[in-house]
Amino acid sequence: MQTALIVMTLCALLYPGQAAAQSSAGLAAADTSSPRATLDSFIGACNELDERIQVERFLDRSSPTYRLLTRRIRDCLDTSGLAGYAHEQRALEAAVSLKEILDRDELPPWDKIPDIAAIESSDDPEEFARWRIPGTRFTIARINEGPQKHEYLISAGTVDRAVGYFRDVEARPYRTTGPDTSPGLHR
Repeated sequence: MQTALIVMTLCALLYPGQAAAQSSAGLAAADTSSPRATLDSFIGACNELDERIQVERFLDRSSPTYRLLTRRIRDCLDTSGLAGYAHEQRALEAAVSLKEILDRDELPPWDKIPDIAAIESSDDPEEFARWRIPGTRFTIARINEGPQKHEYLISAGTVDRAVGYFRDVEARPYRTTGPDTSPGLHR
C-alpha cells in the first residue's frame, strides 16, 4: 500500500497541471548542458526528493517546491519514446528505476564524465553525442532536434528499458562510494 501511495504521489508530482511560476532557492532548472551536468542534476534532485519524503512523511502535491523538484527530475529524461496512454506512469517508473540503478552501480570519477569544457574543446562534434556509464547500459545522449535541442538527456532507450534494467540489478547492494544514494526509493 505504501509503495502504491509513493508511486501515485510521485506520478502526480512529475506531471503537475501547471509548472510553478517561480523557482525557489536550490531548486533551479536541471542543468543538462553535458552528461556530467545531467547526471548531477538527476541524482541531486532524486536525493532531495527522497530526503523530503523521509523527513516529512507527507507530500503536498500542490507545493511549488515539489513541483519544481520533480520537474527537474523529469527534465533530465528523454521520454519521447514512451507511449502516450501510459506516458506519465512510465516516466515515473523510469525515474525511480534509473535512480535505483545509479545507486547500485559504481560511477566513474566525476572528472571522467564529460562536462561542458570537454565538449566545447573537442575537435569532433560527434565525440560526445552519446556517453555511456562504463560497464552499464545507462546512456546519456545529446538531443538533436525539438525544444531540447543540444541538451544531454538520459536517452529514450535507457528510459524505455529502465524498469527491466532495474530488475537486473535490484539484488545488488547499494554502492558505498560516490554521490549519496536513496535506498528504498522504489518502495
